[in-house]
Amino acid sequence: MNLRFNRQPTPRAFTHASPRVGSATITMLILATAAFVVVGALFFMCSSETRLTRMTLDRQKALIAAEAGLDYGVMQMHNLLSTYRLDPQVSQSDLLESINMIAPPPTLPGPYVYASPTGSAFSISVDTPIVSGVLTQGNFIGNSGYYQAFTVTCGVSNTITGMTAKLQEHLQAFGLYVVSFGVFYQNTLEVQPGSTMTFKGPVHCNGNIYLGGPLTFYDKITTAGGVYVRRLDDGTTLPEPKIQDTHSNIVSMLVSGGNTVEANYMDSSNANWSSQSLVRWQGQILTAAQGVGPINAPIDPLSSPHALIERAIPAPAAGQTNLLYNATTEAAKFANTVALRIYVHTNRTITVTDILSNTIIRSALLGVTNSITFTNQVVLQTTGTYTGYSGCTNLYAKDSNGAYSMIKTGIVGTGQNFYDARQMTNMAPVDLYIDKLLLYFPDLYQSYTATQGQSAVYITSDPPTNALGKVVSMPCIRLRNGANLLTALTVASDLPIYIEGNFNSTNNYGISQQPACVAGDAVTMLSTAWQDAKSTTDSSVRDAANTTYKLVIMSGNTTTTPGVSTSYSGGLENELRFLEDWTSSTVTFRGSVINLWNSQMATGTWGGSNAKSEFVYGVPQTRDWGYDPIYKVSNPPAIPMVYGMEEIFWQHANW
Repeated sequence: MNLRFNRQPTPRAFTHASPRVGSATITMLILATAAFVVVGALFFMCSSETRLTRMTLDRQKALIAAEAGLDYGVMQMHNLLSTYRLDPQVSQSDLLESINMIAPPPTLPGPYVYASPTGSAFSISVDTPIVSGVLTQGNFIGNSGYYQAFTVTCGVSNTITGMTAKLQEHLQAFGLYVVSFGVFYQNTLEVQPGSTMTFKGPVHCNGNIYLGGPLTFYDKITTAGGVYVRRLDDGTTLPEPKIQDTHSNIVSMLVSGGNTVEANYMDSSNANWSSQSLVRWQGQILTAAQGVGPINAPIDPLSSPHALIERAIPAPAAGQTNLLYNATTEAAKFANTVALRIYVHTNRTITVTDILSNTIIRSALLGVTNSITFTNQVVLQTTGTYTGYSGCTNLYAKDSNGAYSMIKTGIVGTGQNFYDARQMTNMAPVDLYIDKLLLYFPDLYQSYTATQGQSAVYITSDPPTNALGKVVSMPCIRLRNGANLLTALTVASDLPIYIEGNFNSTNNYGISQQPACVAGDAVTMLSTAWQDAKSTTDSSVRDAANTTYKLVIMSGNTTTTPGVSTSYSGGLENELRFLEDWTSSTVTFRGSVINLWNSQMATGTWGGSNAKSEFVYGVPQTRDWGYDPIYKVSNPPAIPMVYGMEEIFWQHANW
């Protein structure tokens, strides 16, 4: 084979090279040198870009690791807040000690460590003392309560390359009086009024919000979930919800399509919600997408919020355990924070004690001779009879406020049942006559301090039984004669509560309206026209009368099942339950609606199988509802606070 590299050169005589040949050689050498320089430069550039890419990736990994450490620190502060709760009794040195006991974040894989070039790089600092007043930053600006600032710092180093990153998260822990919200829901909030409804007052929900119309909100809405313009039960839409922006313009959530199936709404299902909602309402509605987190009741995270109204569980004796007892939750229960506890036994005898463990027979302030006992002795004035309900045939004398006239005066009465058409069962009420309680037991608001539950009452009852020892009716609490409150008042119970007649609506004592709260498993409003004897008849003889309620309602509700059209809870518009025909009457409500739990006793559904036609319970066509601004500056006695922590801002930091 005649390969080029095997050939022998042909011998030739020595001759002088021509100038052209030398010039070509020099040119080739220059070109070769230039090519070498270019190739070298390209190789250097590629090598530099590779190093830069490695450094960028190294930096990104370090930042991701530092951010993970920040998330860990924020989570630990959330856990600490569940027990600390901005308690002024906890010294800042004790708080720092608790913070310093928080372990560093878990070890990272690979060469990254939570360390600075000189040592540890994870820390949590307390930036301010506890401040009492109006929040000036965060998602709840304008709400009153307590707040405190913290900073979580986390740095990361690569032990091989030396790459570092350091981030800081600035947090605000806060405690707010739950009544600073016009509406507060722990779980899902649904508002599907059908008829026109407006609401003034801040609204917060820890879950998703489902809205329909016609509905207008005039104040800020925050939710730790999303907000959707549709029903949860069947997915249909009732147009059209509107929200007032910061310029007092009423702005619809409808974007296009009108009242058609193609209607498009600006809600959390819209891909541009996070940015466009801020443009549309200037921050008047904020969701989890904009950084809103949950605000929680002051109980152990593993406890149900319903525990707030449940009976007290005694602490176990030394050396013993009780799995039902939780010190954190017990400290928050109404039963352990009120001044007066009323307990009605199965045989209808009554035990009354106070927060100091005294057994109460009569008012110490009024003395023995002028006192009225808590024994079950009330006898009411009758005006006739009605035979519609076997549990009661008497009609009773009532004034324009729905207050009863008494033949024999007492504070507590029992023995007369009524029928609840929503629950489809007989109710056995313990009737608490508010006017007599405040008149004949002034100790309630004069002999106890605020920390001893001044002006607050917890009342409960065991179910009564028949001659055979069988429970045939559901125990409940009913508040009567409460139109004029002599003092601020809170009444709480683990049972369903019924408020009969005007409540805190007028005042004959020359003082302003009183802060008041009623907290129960569920709360039902009975009008001034209510008569027990008519409770099982057709709604045509259960006509309501115009009635006014001014108080905070803490109540439970039932749960809507997605996709089941008959499971609607009744929503916010029916959080106040009704048993009468309100077609021609107005229910006026001023206060705050707080829903922290689901009902465990009053579980009859609003629109399900319990709504039999012969026992129709009415829906007011005219709801004159609104937030009472008194609760921006005044709180009912023993009212709980709710607590949260939010991230104000984060930043890169230097070592």
